[in-house]
Amino acid sequence: MATFAIPSKAPSLGSITDDDSLNDFDSFTILPPGTVSVEAIFGRNEIPRCETLPANYEYSDLARDQIFCRYRYLMAPAGDTTSPPRPDGYDNVAQFLPVRGLIDDTYYNESWPFFHISNNLGGEKYKKKYGMFDDRAVLLQSVDNYRTIASDSDLGKCMEGEDYLSTTTFGEQIIVNGCTPHDLCVGDVFAVEDVHGDTDSSGLVLEISAPRVCDSVVDRRHGFSPPYRPDGLARRCNATGLGGWFARVLAKGTLRDGERLVRTSRPHPQWTLARVSGALYGDPGGDGEASWQGTKEELRELVGLPQLGLYGVKIEAERLLAEMEKKVDEILPMVPVAASDPAAELMVVALFAKKPMPRKDELPKDYTDADFAKDQFFCRRRIVTRPVGDDGDDCYNDTDDAGKYEKVAYIPYRGLVGSTAWHIDNIQHGILEYRTILFQSVENYEAIRAHPELGKYIEEEDDPTEGRGMGEQILVSGCDISRLCVGDVFKIADGLSTLVVEVTCPRRSCYHVDLRYGTPKGLKGMKRHTTANGLGGWFVRVVHEGELCDNMRFVRVSNPHPKWTVPYISKVLYDEGSVMQKAMHKAHWVRGREELEELVAIPQLAGYEWKDEAKILLKKMRGDGGNDGSKKNGKEEKGGGRFG
Repeated sequence: MATFAIPSKAPSLGSITDDDSLNDFDSFTILPPGTVSVEAIFGRNEIPRCETLPANYEYSDLARDQIFCRYRYLMAPAGDTTSPPRPDGYDNVAQFLPVRGLIDDTYYNESWPFFHISNNLGGEKYKKKYGMFDDRAVLLQSVDNYRTIASDSDLGKCMEGEDYLSTTTFGEQIIVNGCTPHDLCVGDVFAVEDVHGDTDSSGLVLEISAPRVCDSVVDRRHGFSPPYRPDGLARRCNATGLGGWFARVLAKGTLRDGERLVRTSRPHPQWTLARVSGALYGDPGGDGEASWQGTKEELRELVGLPQLGLYGVKIEAERLLAEMEKKVDEILPMVPVAASDPAAELMVVALFAKKPMPRKDELPKDYTDADFAKDQFFCRRRIVTRPVGDDGDDCYNDTDDAGKYEKVAYIPYRGLVGSTAWHIDNIQHGILEYRTILFQSVENYEAIRAHPELGKYIEEEDDPTEGRGMGEQILVSGCDISRLCVGDVFKIADGLSTLVVEVTCPRRSCYHVDLRYGTPKGLKGMKRHTTANGLGGWFVRVVHEGELCDNMRFVRVSNPHPKWTVPYISKVLYDEGSVMQKAMHKAHWVRGREELEELVAIPQLAGYEWKDEAKILLKKMRGDGGNDGSKKNGKEEKGGGRFG
């Protein structure tokens, strides 16, 4: 799913008048950091043509202009003592009260039904439990957010012809400028600044409680059908925080156009609205419901924020935390494994993350893989962690200085926090949770180096412990690959971490491996040799999140399929066919049907490149369609792709 490109430091915008257009950005002035200006205030309006609607109408019966019906308060800007009154007269200044929000407009702070309680979550249940949501007293939106949406190549068309300063499209009560979701944090407190010399102080104080979680109504208002679809506006806003934000009223007061809100307190600078939105609703492969994209410690920290709004945010975060708090031992009981088992324990040697490709600016404009140098494949940097047993200072998250350490965490579905290497293919495949982390072992590298033909291609500078290997994220030692099996479950020894992983498949090497080491292609290449012998590494899924550092030990606690080792599966699917099949890296099967059915039935086996190919072969053996793996959907399938 595409995401908005929100600048981390968007330019601040100044005050505009009623007659200004949002396209006239040159009229804005720069505001000081921590300051926003009020551009428009809105109250609830009657639904136009309401009499034409069915008696028991639903949102699907409404036209776009019948959703989020608002009227703009017309008032003399703060400090304006010279402008003549409008022909229809000025409104009084807008007044806001704690809990209730805007006086005579309880559209947002009533606990039924709009913005506070979604009908699909059960309005009455939440109304009885929580009553009035004081943390949602006021809904705010920014000109900057509108501008970001309007300039988006996919969604900008939904804003064409909209006059946001006359009629809001998100239903907010206040539009400000000078901030993006990266500039605002949960718990930020804003007070009205008296910058115009007025003698009467407003007294209004607002506290940000949460990003606004949009529902399908936002899509209906902007013409997206069906609503709440993955590429619609609502889900994109939820993932980025562009839907606006809610605030509670800490102190009653008034507000007028042109006044400025100045930040007076920031207790949680690390929890920006963009971060909260992305962590809860930023899963590009999800269904739009809340899911956590961080560590359990981060989730626990978020839940503990006293200012955090309940509906759609804290309630969901508490639910997710309760699910994650289940003890790992209750999820996966310890299964005795013999101490002499050579695959029962793996020592972490090094951890890696993606790094930018070196000298990319020197490549041709329309470069291909053939233009790459060896060090431009599998670009990785070693993550500096404090090894187990090192009792030095806890100097984390300051990698600019030598000797400082980083914290590393892996989470279900997404793997290494902040990195998507290996488990994301492309739009066709999306995120594959069974390829969350790529492991490799020191022993595999030693076996390749000992090969009489291929060993010479591994040069002295090809040090896998420094990231100059095959692109793995975790390098371990102590692994007898002939005893490592699909379905094996590993925990961290001695209770040092809650991380639990499950082996899902061998790594089917792609042609990048040949290019990386400069080996021949085909039967005599590195790609062919590592795949056929299970030496390219193996993928795992993350069963339970946890941190990891050098010298931690993975201990095998479950071995449900001892027959189906990593080399054995590699051999039967990619090393027993014809010379042509092996040279073309195509899956094949020369054994009995019963054994193939046994392989397909392994629940832990990864789909892409393994179970999917086995199913095609099984269909052919049964005579109900499919092929031998050399073609797919009528087209020849190129092996490996971006996964490698």
